[in-house]
Amino acid sequence: MASSVYLKSEAGEVIVLPDGQSNAGTNPGGEILLDGVGASANQAAFLRRGNETLIIDLGSENGTFVNGQRIDSKQWSALKDGDIVRFGGWPNFTVFWF
Repeated sequence: MASSVYLKSEAGEVIVLPDGQSNAGTNPGGEILLDGVGASANQAAFLRRGNETLIIDLGSENGTFVNGQRIDSKQWSALKDGDIVRFGGWPNFTVFWF
């Protein structure tokens, strides 16, 4: 069971995913601020519950991708250790569980 889950960008930026649901985007009111080119105000949401971490696109213009595949904005997708996540035109983030 993962006690913590985080995303690490190719440039070394680290985003720790909190328990429960958190929204990511350029909207400063969200829990995860994506302050960069290619991300939408409401890009994606994460849901951490128990031993699983899920992601969903929030209808973003440029899409949210897991391992190169654009994910659905109507269905949660499971994440696992080592997955690669990209928000629109952002750099890749690797998912780490510890």
